[in-house]
Amino acid sequence: MAGFIGALADLEIKITTTGSCFSEGSCFPSAEHVNGKSVDTIYKWVKKTDQKIVDAMNKFHFTKILVGNKKYFSGFKKSEDGGSLHNSHLHSGNFDKSKIIKK
Repeated sequence: MAGFIGALADLEIKITTTGSCFSEGSCFPSAEHVNGKSVDTIYKWVKKTDQKIVDAMNKFHFTKILVGNKKYFSGFKKSEDGGSLHNSHLHSGNFDKSKIIKK
């Protein structure tokens, strides 16, 4: 959650999320979202803005960022082809827990 909040603060734009997991930590149908390990956001459909979202998620330690729609997302940096499943949303996951600062 801290990584997502950091990305939101860094972006300074309104984004819409379809969530990460249910309140008890489970998710369906994607096992990638258990305990909030991943978060999905709706595309803005403005390449420059969507790249900013990818960059912010990466900056705040999401290391697996999946995009769909090859035609639209060709040339995007710091992301992977997530196939047609991700045509409607950006998937940010595989949060690097080693970056968590503990007191």
